[in-house]
Amino acid sequence: MYYDLMYSLGFSVLTENEEATSQQIIDELERRVAYLKANPDEIMEAIGLPDDYCEIDEPYKADIDDFKKKWSQTHGEICSELGYDEEEGWEAIPDTYFYHEEDGVWYNRECSFFTAREELVAEWIYQNR
Repeated sequence: MYYDLMYSLGFSVLTENEEATSQQIIDELERRVAYLKANPDEIMEAIGLPDDYCEIDEPYKADIDDFKKKWSQTHGEICSELGYDEEEGWEAIPDTYFYHEEDGVWYNRECSFFTAREELVAEWIYQNR
């Protein structure tokens, strides 16, 4: 199982009797670095996990923090993006956005650019605001 998982993640695994050359070690380290930088959704797809694999009761704090940094918008920013002046924006902003009182920013609840994990985080923030 371990070796199958390692192969499916793109790691090469030498048998106990093989010796690695310096270039093989460098290549393996480069593959591991690329793996660590990969998008979690791409990794799940590569190893054949189902789309709903990331559905957990509560997202990790790091996922929430990343989502907030990436997707938060001030009232002025969202009004400008949607073509409203700031006064009318409070009433005109679509329901796909929600205002988070504690953070003082808007978040998009639905976005075609969200990964599966970001969809989970957006819904969690919405439900726990």
